[in-house]
Amino acid sequence: MDFKNGAPVSFSGAATHQLEGSASIADSNGNLLFYTDGDTVWNKNNVVMPNGTGLYGNTSSAQAALIVNSPSNKNQYYVFTTEGFDGLYGGHGFNYSIVDMTLQGGLGDVMAGKKDKHLLDHCDERIAATPFANGQGLWVVTTSQSGAEIDAFRLTTSGVDTIPIVSTIPIVNGYFSACMKFSPDGSKLAQALHTQEFDIMDFDRATGMISNPVIINDAQFVDAYGVEFSPNGKYLYGNTGGHGKLFQFDLTASNIEASAVKIYSSQGFLGGMQLAPDGKIYIAYANAPTVGVIRNPNGAGINCDFYDTGFALTSGMCQYGLPNMFVFEPVFSGIKDIGNYSGTFIYPNPANNTFTFKTTVALQNERYILFDVTGRTVKEGILNGLSTTIQVDGLAAGIYVLQAGNKKKQVFKVVKE
Repeated sequence: MDFKNGAPVSFSGAATHQLEGSASIADSNGNLLFYTDGDTVWNKNNVVMPNGTGLYGNTSSAQAALIVNSPSNKNQYYVFTTEGFDGLYGGHGFNYSIVDMTLQGGLGDVMAGKKDKHLLDHCDERIAATPFANGQGLWVVTTSQSGAEIDAFRLTTSGVDTIPIVSTIPIVNGYFSACMKFSPDGSKLAQALHTQEFDIMDFDRATGMISNPVIINDAQFVDAYGVEFSPNGKYLYGNTGGHGKLFQFDLTASNIEASAVKIYSSQGFLGGMQLAPDGKIYIAYANAPTVGVIRNPNGAGINCDFYDTGFALTSGMCQYGLPNMFVFEPVFSGIKDIGNYSGTFIYPNPANNTFTFKTTVALQNERYILFDVTGRTVKEGILNGLSTTIQVDGLAAGIYVLQAGNKKKQVFKVVKE
């Protein structure tokens, strides 16, 4: 699915034949760079990279891989991989490899000596990432096989800190594979435990510690598999895999478990879920030529507008997973919604071709950065005077985050139509 022009477009030719987890990465213009099933890495031309085989992920892992940008080199990407459940499917634990896009004439390759760098002897099939509170690196998180131990690794300009920050939560009956996701602002982490459990916890992006876990364990959630947050972070969506149910939880409710609303039920297998650049949530529907779509994930209950056949594939069949990626909105002084803040105005917002950043006090060489929802820098420049016009006509429709200022940063939500 290609989102670079706004609405998703189905395309064919990908080389993967994957049952569950995969990951892909694109450049700031939405052009595919490479993708992986956790075992093999293909370039944008669907050709295996020369050093791109034998990664220690597994095709039977729910989240076999996650690709994140290097904090120190814009041409390099870390590929984190997870083993299959209980190590039964190639028990290599948690590892990472580094892809350098300057190799092979710009098509990229896994760097020599930077493949399958070991971090944990064992892990479960979950992996997610979110930025540090100061924006200077990333937390990459996986779990123990039971899901009770949360391991948060620091990725900085110095590389991966091999000693994780470890938190534990009081799960009821875990010990089985499924997915985990961060909320868009990184303040919460959720995981599914395949038995019958969803766990929601607060995450401290300054320390990497977990707190205030909410354990939701009930027979109606048996086979729990996919999770994803709404763009505004108010709702968590969770599905029950082979039992085919989709639930919405209100995270502002005094009793989150009691807030569960069954959105959908079928005889099919609902798999991985992913918040996309267009602000919608896409859900894998196994053995189908379509992908489910939550069209209005900020809507309460059935107003979330779920369609099980919301997006048609032009070729191939969907299986259990969607490419894993991290989605975030940077939080410095807090994201400001459409409107003005302390004498700062952004208009028009939503924008089509351009928007204007206007202040009541003249600025001098203040830097701005525009991020997409996956955390990629799509545009940057300098703010001067009382107003600066910023071109966005080449960007895909969706939600963006504008960070403005050198020392005292302000962060704003900008919508591109």
